[in-house]
Amino acid sequence: MTATVGIASSGGYRRRSSLESSLRQRGNGRMEVASMDSLSRRPFRNNFQPLSHIHILPSENDPSTPLVHIHHNGLTKHFSPHHVSSAMLSLHKRLMQHPKPYFLIPAYFSFLHRISTRRALSSSSSSADVHVTLVDEPFAASVAYRLHLKASRNPYTNVLVFDLGASSLQVSILTNEENPRLRVIFTSGPTDLGGEDFTNRLLNSLAEEFRIKHGKDISGNPSALKRLRRACERAKRFLSSQTRAGIEIDSLYEGVDFRSEISRSRFEGLNKDLFDKCIEKVKQSIERVEMDETEFEDVVLVGGSSFTPKLQELLKDFFDLEELHVSIPPNSAVLYGSIKIGASLKRLGREEASMFEEELLPLGIGIEMNGGVMNEMIPMNSRLPTESFQIVSPACNNQTSLLIKVYQGERARTEDNYFVGTYEVKNIPAGARGWYEINVCVQAKAKGVIEVSAYDMIAGAEMGVTKRMRRELSHEEVERMMEDAERYKEEDEVVKKAKAKSFLEGYVYVVMRNSMRKAKARNWWKLSASEKNKAEKEINETIEWVDGDLGNAEQYEAKLNELQVLWKSINDKLNSFDCKVL
Repeated sequence: MTATVGIASSGGYRRRSSLESSLRQRGNGRMEVASMDSLSRRPFRNNFQPLSHIHILPSENDPSTPLVHIHHNGLTKHFSPHHVSSAMLSLHKRLMQHPKPYFLIPAYFSFLHRISTRRALSSSSSSADVHVTLVDEPFAASVAYRLHLKASRNPYTNVLVFDLGASSLQVSILTNEENPRLRVIFTSGPTDLGGEDFTNRLLNSLAEEFRIKHGKDISGNPSALKRLRRACERAKRFLSSQTRAGIEIDSLYEGVDFRSEISRSRFEGLNKDLFDKCIEKVKQSIERVEMDETEFEDVVLVGGSSFTPKLQELLKDFFDLEELHVSIPPNSAVLYGSIKIGASLKRLGREEASMFEEELLPLGIGIEMNGGVMNEMIPMNSRLPTESFQIVSPACNNQTSLLIKVYQGERARTEDNYFVGTYEVKNIPAGARGWYEINVCVQAKAKGVIEVSAYDMIAGAEMGVTKRMRRELSHEEVERMMEDAERYKEEDEVVKKAKAKSFLEGYVYVVMRNSMRKAKARNWWKLSASEKNKAEKEINETIEWVDGDLGNAEQYEAKLNELQVLWKSINDKLNSFDCKVL
């Protein structure tokens, strides 16, 4: 058995092979097939701009499915991403010249991406003789990092992995609480941002420079764009170690030569907003696990695009580190880890291969709120097991029980999602609407198992026995749900706006006004006059703004977050203990 990492690289799939002979030819700009990883995990509407160097069109039967169009021998052929993947598997099997090869594929895999990859493998004519294990890149990188720690005897507690490949950015957070075992506690979903986007910015800038200098537009010429793109790739890599890079292309278009020079500062200026997005992704990931940047002792770079000097500078400034972890070459970290995993699998056998494949949540899990709105608690593609909490309150006065309905899906209304089960909270003390708070916990586990429990926010005690539900969705159900979510996106946006508006109104009326009324009777005196005026002003202005229906879902959510921060600071002061010296 041979462990091979030939189908994928540290940036995901890097398709520069063929659908047999036709796709291997490099003479025609429309013959090369690349970025299948990026293409396969996004619906067609998101693909055209970032992958404009590939000739793609939507399928006639399913507009959301992209097809690669190949011109060969005067004919146009159409291939889906999984057909390209299947052809690559057959090609690599022949190149290996091994009767039963073992393929280990490191990349980012959403649930649907796993389905697509498995489908590609099953459609290969030689798939019966091939064993394949899919491993997430962060896990492979963590294995390489763990090996390095073992060799250096220099363990760290918290580590962030910054994985910037050709077409995606992922941020993973590792903890070393049980030395020497390193555990992945969080991995962000892939952002469709990577080294190809940096190249595209440079490509567009140089194409415009050529148009201005020579009065010729190459945007519609695939062959010229392909040659210029290769020159941009070389220049980008050169700028990782040098401050200037030259571009020289003979007879780029209609016999005209092209000469230019790119400075590192020009390249950084073209991509400044993209670099800022990378750092913002890091900030969001840290916030998700409720950590602070000062808690990280090391930052591991993964992916060839992480060589970019400006990005390394921004990461060092953000984490206040003198150096980043580059002992493992960024463009080889995933490869090293994958080889180690492959060697382990060879020793363990095929039955244990599943231990390296983390299970993902196929569709989001949420509970039903007023009006049949789906309140998502755990997003799709979350790694299992995982859990989430949501505070709920009775919607009516003197309500003594509450029925929590659990759903799974990606639509805005629960009636359009899959029903999972119910959990009833009993013996709620009678009182005014919204006065009693219940903390609902939803846990998602492997094999479709979902556990629901509820806790009294005042006493902290569990309100009833934890209920276990189960609904293991088929691949067809997941695909149908994703197609519906795409088809009815505009309709769902209206519902999401209504949900965000309802949450904001509920918070202002139920939480802030009720709390203010109670505080005025007890400890309102603890606030200064300006703090009292600010609280009342925020409530009145928010009610007026919401009544005017002037915002969208994002604005309502942002306003809710703003009010929650304000009210927390007020509550902290109201509940503080004052010791007066007499």
